[in-house]
Amino acid sequence: MEKVLPGPAATDARPAAGVEARAYKFEDMRLMVGDALQLSPPSHVGSNRCKVRLIGYVLDKTLMVEAPPSGQWPASLKEGDPVTISVFNGQAAFGFSVHVDKIIRQPLDYLHLSFPKEIIGKIVRTSRRIQTEFAVTIAGHPNAAVISNLSIGGAEVRATGNPGELGATIGLSFVLKTSGVETALSLQAVIRSLKQDRDGAEGAVRCGVQFQNLQPNDVTALQSVVLQELVGRTQDFT
Repeated sequence: MEKVLPGPAATDARPAAGVEARAYKFEDMRLMVGDALQLSPPSHVGSNRCKVRLIGYVLDKTLMVEAPPSGQWPASLKEGDPVTISVFNGQAAFGFSVHVDKIIRQPLDYLHLSFPKEIIGKIVRTSRRIQTEFAVTIAGHPNAAVISNLSIGGAEVRATGNPGELGATIGLSFVLKTSGVETALSLQAVIRSLKQDRDGAEGAVRCGVQFQNLQPNDVTALQSVVLQELVGRTQDFT
């Protein structure tokens, strides 16, 4: 018998309905200096996206971002190279294509990018879930467990044996990997639903949890992995 604790964060493993991408204005992204952006290089440079920080911009003129770390890709970016940028502002994911106007080396490494002419975005709800399959450790629980779907606000955990009672707070430790970067998280979560895992071994359960007291770095890591799955390659936008 499934048990569900009433509340806005009860786990629903079904993916939310997709939202059609549409055009946005630059100001809709609400970018601020220091915001994290995902930069995708052209194929002759590399295949993996890289996180860079926004340094600043001049409206309709230029976008200034940190240069990717040395050795990030097999080849280096050059002036004139096309790149694509994706960004998540907490409500929507955006993507646009630009090119490298200028590479600056002093007093620090950064790029002048052309100003985006077309920006495509999708609304991403914090409840939107992605399918996952990675290990999670439950504090005080001796058996292995797996996070089978994940959102910015919660997750579904598959475990052998009951990890706790409905409404209990449990500790979860797991590692997220986005753009080749691993981030270890240790979060507190409230059990919102419990049901037998009919596809698992005897005694297996599916446990819907709501994350509690997320810190800014936690939110950023969760946003990154959810966004990466929902949006896919930035080229899907542009």
